[in-house]
Amino acid sequence: MSDTQILIDGNGTLTRAEALAALRAADEAARAARRDALKLCQTNEERCKVLSYCIACSLAYTSALHKSLKSTGPLFERQAKDLKVAASEVERKSKQLERAADAVKLLAETVKLASSLSKAFA
Repeated sequence: MSDTQILIDGNGTLTRAEALAALRAADEAARAARRDALKLCQTNEERCKVLSYCIACSLAYTSALHKSLKSTGPLFERQAKDLKVAASEVERKSKQLERAADAVKLLAETVKLASSLSKAFA
């Protein structure tokens, strides 16, 4: 499948390459933030949340790698843009975290966006 091909379910121009780039950015950001976030965790529950969110970002990306992009349109294009922005924020903000709850919140938003974008793949 061509990375520039526009696909079904919308009038958008989101390409497979763009969607995968956003998912990859989220995966990389979550991995980069993981160490800083885990240092702040004081309970196993906090550690589990941080790790599960990091894993969820990786799964959204690796799952999409093996599938074709089936949906485009304004919704998915916005999700891809939002995810790339969130990913850059995760990397920047992870160095400034003071509490594990902040890390969990930061990663949770990224997972939410990555999960939403991954629905564009079938």
